[in-house]
Amino acid sequence: MTRRRRKKNQKIDPGDLDPQIAAGFTQGASAKEALEEFPALRTPDGIELARTMREATMLAGTRTPTPKFVGRDKDSDLVVSFGGRHFRDHDKIFPEPVFAAVREGMICLHCLEPQVYPYEDMHLESCEGSDTSESWDGRMDDYGRHGSHYMRRHQIMDIIREFEGNTWVGPTKPISEHVARLEERTQKRMFIDRVLEGGQGKIPKEWLKDPSLFPEGPPAKLL
Repeated sequence: MTRRRRKKNQKIDPGDLDPQIAAGFTQGASAKEALEEFPALRTPDGIELARTMREATMLAGTRTPTPKFVGRDKDSDLVVSFGGRHFRDHDKIFPEPVFAAVREGMICLHCLEPQVYPYEDMHLESCEGSDTSESWDGRMDDYGRHGSHYMRRHQIMDIIREFEGNTWVGPTKPISEHVARLEERTQKRMFIDRVLEGGQGKIPKEWLKDPSLFPEGPPAKLL
């Protein structure tokens, strides 16, 4: 995935868009003309939108909610590009059940592909999280950008680093905040390991619910 700044008054080439998106492209039309041609562009009723987002529909045969989110424009001139497609920079606001599934490893953060079991690492072909090409921000491992084990190795840290509540704002948090959280997690894991090896101390119950400390769930002996 790449992020680049859009030049002022730079027009978007419809050929760069997905055909379904290009079919509703209204560049050059006034807001009134666009709404007359495509009534579906009108902002949905707030009550109806809230109801739709609050309702959790489960994928057939699973206990995983259908992935969905509300996109909110960012006040920036960035264009996010991946898979040959270009999007205005935006935040994604997830309903709580969907965010919980992402946090628990049942949905990929990047391609929103549901998983059969936590952190299965099954991805859409265009998923930049599991991409093996060089990363736009330099985060690399032995598998390339993130590789086939993205969810298992990186998703929890991306959630910690890139979320404000249940809103995905992207990699914008100060690095000092990220480092502080990493240090806190390291100290907690050292304490947990010491207790598991027979040392003194009691692990707080809220820690047991933290997937960044127990990606595969807490050991049975702690429950």
